[in-house]
Amino acid sequence: PAAPSNLAAALAALGDWEGSLQAAVAAVGADAGWVKGHYRAGQALVKLGRFKEAVEAFDGALRHVGEDDPNLQRLRREQEEAREQARRAPEGARDAREAADGARAAGDWEGALELYTRGLSLAGGEGSERLGLLNGRAECLMHMGELRRALQDCDEALRLSPDSLEALLRRGRAREELERFGAAAQDFRGALQLRPTSQVASAGLRRALAALKVTEG
Repeated sequence: PAAPSNLAAALAALGDWEGSLQAAVAAVGADAGWVKGHYRAGQALVKLGRFKEAVEAFDGALRHVGEDDPNLQRLRREQEEAREQARRAPEGARDAREAADGARAAGDWEGALELYTRGLSLAGGEGSERLGLLNGRAECLMHMGELRRALQDCDEALRLSPDSLEALLRRGRAREELERFGAAAQDFRGALQLRPTSQVASAGLRRALAALKVTEG
């Protein structure tokens, strides 16, 4: 169980909470008494907004530590924090999105990111609610410099709705920041096809083409 547990920790450090959770679950599957596996699953579940499940994961860790374990108080504290968050958490994807939109408008990017992620865990695999959550989370990730993760959300948003102007513009910006100028130009062109009067798309296309010309010499 040590290998998947260590992988869970590494993925958590990268902010890949879904991957971290999967690795932590694998560690617990290999050894049901592996405290670090339960604990890292709890951490990942909190970040994913799945607070009730996080409480259960921390409980799994607590069942395998003694009263003299130096980590006992931390585990109890984090479990209680997860329990409190579960009491206050939005119960549906729409509630989570509205709360996330409010946090984003107030400049609380990390709080908004957690709420969008919570909403996505509650939303189904299709529909406008999921699309809005993906677009909102991508904006948070962009603001926080997580460009590749933002790209993943934009890609999923565009699979759900190829005509999402918001997702096209945001993916174009992310690709531009990553110096993928040809791909960025394609996105900005696509946005202009959807809305020919978009000044954001026009400016983005000009920047991407100029940068592409420089890089190609």
